[in-house]
Amino acid sequence: MSDKQQLIATADEYGEIFDDHRVGKKILEDLVARFTRQRKGTGIDRLINMSEDRGRREVLDHILLRINQSNGVKDYETQD
Repeated sequence: MSDKQQLIATADEYGEIFDDHRVGKKILEDLVARFTRQRKGTGIDRLINMSEDRGRREVLDHILLRINQSNGVKDYETQD
């Protein structure tokens, strides 16, 4: 197994940490609460906030996708 392959976490590993483990569930709930809030603003500030919010949301979307995959949910838009 190459070094790069060792660094890539499997869907099962995501599920083990964030779905099966009590502390992992708590951390995931905190991340979702913290990073899914949409910030307000007007004009250029609103556009900047929207872009930053989308970037933070992508990380959560990836974690949730991998958890779903570990539970057998099929997603045809995966990039893995």
